[in-house]
Amino acid sequence: MAGQPVSYHGQGFSLLRDKNRFVLPSSLRAKVRESSGKDVLCLAKFPDWKCLVGFGLSRIDEFEAELDNLGGGGVGLVVPREHRAGIDSSKVFWLRMDLRPTIPAPIVLTAKCVHSHIDSQQNTYAGMAFEFGVNNQHKDFVLKQMARYIGSLQPRRKAA
Repeated sequence: MAGQPVSYHGQGFSLLRDKNRFVLPSSLRAKVRESSGKDVLCLAKFPDWKCLVGFGLSRIDEFEAELDNLGGGGVGLVVPREHRAGIDSSKVFWLRMDLRPTIPAPIVLTAKCVHSHIDSQQNTYAGMAFEFGVNNQHKDFVLKQMARYIGSLQPRRKAA
């Protein structure tokens, strides 16, 4: 994976090809390869316009956060002070939540920061609302997994 995030701004047009696929412009393919270290392109809905934004894996590793609370509509994250500059309410974030062993594979989805505050240790608490605008069918799956995870925590709390 590249050490620094890589940027590409531009547009390209591609007709549907013979294998029923679209081909990315070569300049974008080179930037994606540079950003991801391989041919991996992530897509998300642009928050303000009716279009998609594409990016490589270098953008995903912007910061790590600790899961503070979890609900059906979003999560509360504690972001260490050294990464708080990465919290911006105007952008959509890709979240990768590892809820093992209850959920066997990480859940990946988009969310938007709807509120935040800084605690006494200068860490940022960020309330993130799940964003299902691009793939609304994913919503039911995610909600079922969240309910399953929360349900698995209930017996432990009752025993304590």
